[in-house]
Amino acid sequence: MGHLQRHEFEPALQDYLMAKREFDNYYKDEDVVRYDESLPVWVREFTPNSLYTKLLYLGVEVLQKMRNYAAAVIQLEELLGQTAYCITSRGRWWERLSLNIDQHLKQPAKALCVITSGLLDPHVRTGHKLGLYLRAVKICSSPKNKSLKNRLEDVPAVLCQEPPSRVFHGKLFPKSTTAAKTSFYAPDFAENEGLCGVEDLALMHYEQLGYTDGVHGEGATMTTVLSLIFWDIVFMDGIMDTFWSPFQSQPLDLRWDNFYLNRKKEIDRRLEELSNWSDEVC
Repeated sequence: MGHLQRHEFEPALQDYLMAKREFDNYYKDEDVVRYDESLPVWVREFTPNSLYTKLLYLGVEVLQKMRNYAAAVIQLEELLGQTAYCITSRGRWWERLSLNIDQHLKQPAKALCVITSGLLDPHVRTGHKLGLYLRAVKICSSPKNKSLKNRLEDVPAVLCQEPPSRVFHGKLFPKSTTAAKTSFYAPDFAENEGLCGVEDLALMHYEQLGYTDGVHGEGATMTTVLSLIFWDIVFMDGIMDTFWSPFQSQPLDLRWDNFYLNRKKEIDRRLEELSNWSDEVC
């Protein structure tokens, strides 16, 4: 990683090749792989093979920096050929593979096949599926790929509900340089007397609609409130392999899909309680 950050690609390539040799040796041992697969997925992340798998993906970045896209594609295909390690990274791998094949190897038809495989992968989450589908739309709608125009019908569609949006307008303050922060004239001030950022402009807009307690927190407020409401469930006892050390700040399965499944009964009960809260309680 250090070599990669310093753009020292030749040493980084040698590190990648060494990690690849180690991974190949470990992966040949069926007993090791079988044992790793018996572990919960959030524990499996700490096995040597998982660490080597992460290094192999860094190797993909090295190969791409060196413009060796054919080798990068081969490595991505090998990573996707196994489902034991780093399964939450598979969506990112599929997206990168389809991009390399389409943009760098100039094989749009093969890229569509890769996209279809990625969309059918049960380990790929919705966000990455949407990214794959949008690339398929781009490929099939490109004037360069007229022969593939009808192939979009064969790609599993990913339909996402559009989030609600509200459009409002502000008067932009002229930038002195391209690097300057975007600023607007504050609506409550005379021209040239007050400036604000886009977040403050949004808060002022909603304040005019009667929402007087707005805050710009990048989601921190909701995360904090939800953490407090579900605190006892997040840190509940009795779930195997989630706390291995008294120095942990969170259970090991917190950012895995299994987090909800491991606490489904308690979470559903708490959600039902929340739905019955009055405005005074909130």
